[in-house]
Amino acid sequence: MNVLKTYDDLEELSASQIRKFYGGKALGLLEAHRLSLCVLPVHLLGTDHYEAFTTAHPHLSHAEFKSQSCAFLKSLLYKEIEKLPSSLYAVRSSSQYEDSSAHSFAGIFESRLNISKEKLIEAIAEVWDSCFSLRASSYTKGETTLRMGVILQPMIEAKYSGVCFSRHPSPSNVFENQHIVIEFAPVSGEQIVQGEITPFRLSGHYEDLSSVSDAPWINLLLKSIMALKSAHRHEVDIEFVVDEQERFWLLQQRPISQLTASHALDLSDYQRKYKRSLHSLDIELLIDGCSQFLSAYLELPFQLERWMVMISAADGQQELWVHKLIDQACIYKIALKALSEEGYLDRIEERYLDHHQKILNYPYQAFSDPKLPTSRRFFQWTEFLTPLWAHYYVPMFMIDALYQVLQAEMRSVDPDYADADLFEMGTFGISSLADLLESELIKIKHKMGVLPNSFSELSSIHKEAIQETAEKYGFLKCHQIFQRGYTTEEIFGMLKELAPAEKKSDESHYRKLCSKYLQTDQMRALFEKFRRWMRFRNQEMEFVISAVVRSRPLHDEICTLLCISIEEFWNSSKELLAKALKTRQGTIATSHSIKNLAIFRSYGKTRLLSNVKIQFPGVDSGKELKGKTVFGQGQIAARVKIAFKPQDLDKLPPSKEPLVLVTGMTTPDFIPYLQKHFVALITDEGGILCHAAIVAREIRIPCIVGTGIATEKFKDGMLLKIDFDRGEVEEK
Repeated sequence: MNVLKTYDDLEELSASQIRKFYGGKALGLLEAHRLSLCVLPVHLLGTDHYEAFTTAHPHLSHAEFKSQSCAFLKSLLYKEIEKLPSSLYAVRSSSQYEDSSAHSFAGIFESRLNISKEKLIEAIAEVWDSCFSLRASSYTKGETTLRMGVILQPMIEAKYSGVCFSRHPSPSNVFENQHIVIEFAPVSGEQIVQGEITPFRLSGHYEDLSSVSDAPWINLLLKSIMALKSAHRHEVDIEFVVDEQERFWLLQQRPISQLTASHALDLSDYQRKYKRSLHSLDIELLIDGCSQFLSAYLELPFQLERWMVMISAADGQQELWVHKLIDQACIYKIALKALSEEGYLDRIEERYLDHHQKILNYPYQAFSDPKLPTSRRFFQWTEFLTPLWAHYYVPMFMIDALYQVLQAEMRSVDPDYADADLFEMGTFGISSLADLLESELIKIKHKMGVLPNSFSELSSIHKEAIQETAEKYGFLKCHQIFQRGYTTEEIFGMLKELAPAEKKSDESHYRKLCSKYLQTDQMRALFEKFRRWMRFRNQEMEFVISAVVRSRPLHDEICTLLCISIEEFWNSSKELLAKALKTRQGTIATSHSIKNLAIFRSYGKTRLLSNVKIQFPGVDSGKELKGKTVFGQGQIAARVKIAFKPQDLDKLPPSKEPLVLVTGMTTPDFIPYLQKHFVALITDEGGILCHAAIVAREIRIPCIVGTGIATEKFKDGMLLKIDFDRGEVEEK
């Protein structure tokens, strides 16, 4: 009977028997083998041989142990080793306590690499001898009687070696608590484990890492570690190697013995993409909606559990941060589908228009039906509203993806002007929601001829027309989610102030640009879709806010029942409101007074955290800040005014010096203030197709977008030098 065993020889043994007689490392490899993972063939030396030798030779010196154990092993294994292929081997320890859930013994015992067949006996003896090392006795505190097995694995000529943890063992922030971590380098795995080299590092959720990697071995690695985690119902870490043909091989797997959790909120892997005034319930619905529904909406092969996080500062201003890897992966996958999958763009558009009609035609009065319990109607309302946030973000992704595709093709025609020309082509003649409201008012005013002095004097037909317009566009008034929209009387008041302005557009220039770049049927079709999504974004995507405004009777009813204000309603959460509606006891803990509120979604649960340490990305210490110029040329000097919402500018006094508005991103309501007070505009977010860019082009105000941190780097009253030719801003 052979002394060296293989996987097949262990099939009849239980897990506890394998651990006792062949060690924890052997057990881990056999478990992986049973799951059909990519493990190397092995030869296993049982722990009973080590036990037999140490029992017969209890008090040997180091030199005596090595010489006598070699003699013992030679008599035991010589014939079997002679039959092994003449290649190089890895000789690894496998004690009964190694790779257990309580102790890993990582690096405690000896492992020998690149051992020739002739040196195997000596290497096994060295593994046995490492049981008596100072590090082993220190680790076990001298309280454990060791049984040492040994594993012989063929050596792989490695392109990479590395380790992978199914869960971050020492996370630095709350997002890393559930991260998979991969570290690898073009060296041996032992050098990485021992910290002798700084490896390449990947960290993120399964979908993050799978979606951004084109290396097949990483996907196989991820599937392997998830299979082990699922099979054993505990977190695992593995050592692996990737050979020169980029094939993945699992060398070792074990439970993670120690896990910690972080309470810091580090946004260094995020980019701030949008900024608006939101409250905790609104944020919760938004993040839930995008996390649960956006992948299915866009037909993406991965989930968006960690697509966004919202931070609320002490003053109530929220900042929406988007995960870079996920954002880039979404855009890449959409662009790929747009180019290669027939009917994809049509399906997404049909889905979008269908949801838009549902928003407009939904019977909102059902939320106020007194026949149903309030708690039930609140649940129905949240179930209706949550997926609409996915609808809200669809145009942003579609535009970004189609823009990338068109830009790449257009640059092959004219690399110097393609970006600016695509901006001109994409935005030509496309109205915003504010423009559409103005057009509707012009039509009503034209039909009425002479305006009466008061609303009460209107005919029923005209009242009905104004009422329809108020229902459709009234939400444009709402800067805060708890506000009411424009009333019919306010819409009537707009008619009196309306002064139609002629808008000139150079259609011949637009057609010239189209003929220059759109030279194939596919390019023309993609560009038409791009224009369609630009219209959707500018004219329709805000309609999700109208669904909130039209649900106001339900909100008022809940506030009355719970004796809270409408602001407190929006500063609460779904869970707290639902519980209060059922019990009618206790108070609602709202978040508007909480400093550094963080809301994000992870592993199917939306989490609201307060009093956490928030680590923001470092602001560039240099004087200069760069962005993208979307309108304007030359240089100007201007004083900074920072504002995140139009109301911040209501009482802005006249200035003797030129002012530049520095903001996160604009809305249509910024336009009057821009025209009245400012000579330039700078934003944190956005590309050349963002709202600020469109506004700047329409009202002809110099503008730089996408600086990332302008609102953090600059302060009110600073004097800036703005170079629009270079897209650079610096303190003067």
